[in-house]
Amino acid sequence: MLLVGADWCSQPLLPQMSNTTSEKKHSLRLTTSVATTRYDRQERVTPRHQIIPIGLFGIGHSPNPPYLPPLWAECVHPEGSYYFVRNSQPRVVTEANLRKPEIQKKIADWLDDINTFLTANDIQLPPTVELTLDPSEDLEDCAYYFVDHASRIEFWVDPVSTDQLGMRTSMSEAHLRYALEEHYWTHVEHFPSHKAQEMELCFAQLFDILLHAHADMTSSNVSTYPFCREELASYIQILTAARDADRLDSPHMRWTIARLWAVLYNHRFMTHYNQDVCRMSRDQSIIDFGTKLESRTFSLLSTLSFRTASTYKAALQRLWVDEIVYISDWRPFIAASHQDWLISVCMSFALLLCNLVSLQTPFSIEIFVLLSAVVCNAAILCGVTLMMKHQGAQSMTADEAVSICAFNEAEMC
Repeated sequence: MLLVGADWCSQPLLPQMSNTTSEKKHSLRLTTSVATTRYDRQERVTPRHQIIPIGLFGIGHSPNPPYLPPLWAECVHPEGSYYFVRNSQPRVVTEANLRKPEIQKKIADWLDDINTFLTANDIQLPPTVELTLDPSEDLEDCAYYFVDHASRIEFWVDPVSTDQLGMRTSMSEAHLRYALEEHYWTHVEHFPSHKAQEMELCFAQLFDILLHAHADMTSSNVSTYPFCREELASYIQILTAARDADRLDSPHMRWTIARLWAVLYNHRFMTHYNQDVCRMSRDQSIIDFGTKLESRTFSLLSTLSFRTASTYKAALQRLWVDEIVYISDWRPFIAASHQDWLISVCMSFALLLCNLVSLQTPFSIEIFVLLSAVVCNAAILCGVTLMMKHQGAQSMTADEAVSICAFNEAEMC
């Protein structure tokens, strides 16, 4: 009997689910909790006027709730979206609209496929396991993943590589576990409104980590924590208020705590926490990407700009260490860069005016004046282009800053 639970990583890999039947009518594919499209959906609705019956929701009748299959219940996320929970073994959650009969049937079919596979392979899931189903819009296939509330990890019953799941490379199974725990807490963040009895929020440990992070950020400019002091102070204040009011177990606080844990486990994974080589400061590089040579084009442009391009490259390399960007460093850098570009444009424009005036004097050497005017125009054009290209960069998210740094690095090499 194969038990999938706290020690699932040590178990042998299973045959792929897609091979369990000769003809697969309901294809299942693997996904992760962080691959959700819940914030990217483009559906639109058209509000319309309603007739309000006498005493609606009060002394009159209330609308009948939509029919749901047996064992299913509807929950509302603190952000406003709904999802559905099936009180079964394993427990099942989905954001698919089970109010629609055609979706009910598809979900039931996929559940049958999974249960058939588990039975055929003699896999017994403990009661702490939860299954997530995420059907495609056309209902042609369904993505799935499991989480275990006891061990706080995400797992699958198909063999899969981290590359297939879009995950980063790792150094060991212990290192990989931090990513799987991040995915677990992201799952709790997405589905916080039903209480799994076996769920442990680890509040005391979280509170200690945030206090340590606040002290570290206060005493060091190169702390690896992905927060600023103001954010940490706010989080500590929120958690303290929730603890004092005995509200830690509400859906809203489960969502809050899960989001913080997801960020912290991502931080542990990125810093190689408890690994042979650990990142102790944000400017420390520990990943061997090989030697990246400067392109000839960039070297030429840097020379023509009196090494200004190389200066910016060095500054970007201090921000972009091992493909990690701290937004608390990025925003001051981009603000200072905007100021530099503006000053450069103003000075170049002033010098251009001087050149135009000097052309009117009988003692000017026309060729040098024209050459200076060309350089001034080029400087103005570059400065304005940079300011327009990076307009709004001070309010970018970390992901957007990463994209810019990756693009700039590719252009320089």
